[in-house]
Amino acid sequence: MPIIQDPSAPLVAVIGATGAQGGSVVKALRVEPYRVRGFSRDSTKPATQKLVNQGVEVADVSLVLGNVKDVFKAFEGTKIAFISGGKYTHVVNFDSKTLVTDYGRQSGVPFVDVQAGQV
Repeated sequence: MPIIQDPSAPLVAVIGATGAQGGSVVKALRVEPYRVRGFSRDSTKPATQKLVNQGVEVADVSLVLGNVKDVFKAFEGTKIAFISGGKYTHVVNFDSKTLVTDYGRQSGVPFVDVQAGQV
C-alpha cells in the first residue's frame, strides 16, 4: 500500500527512513492516514528510491553541524517527527543523529526520540 498523498493529511518526518528503525516506522505509516517525509543521507541509493516509489517524500539534506537552516527547512510543514538517536559520541552516524535530535527539539515539532545503546 503506498503512502497517502492527501495534502490535508498530517506530515510525519522520519529520520533514517532507510534504516531498520526508521524503515519500520515508514512501513507502519503506510496503513495510517499520514504523509511521510523520509530523511536519508543518500537520496540516490536504491533503498531511498524504493521509498520514493512508495510515495514517501525524501528530504535530501546534509545533517551536519552548521547546516541548521537547511535542516529546519526540511522539517517545515511536519506535524510529527520520528528521530532515532544514539547515546554514543564520536561515532559519525550517531553524532549526526544527536544533532538532528537537537534540531528537532528546537523546531517545536512534536517527535519521538529513540535512544539506542547501553546505559
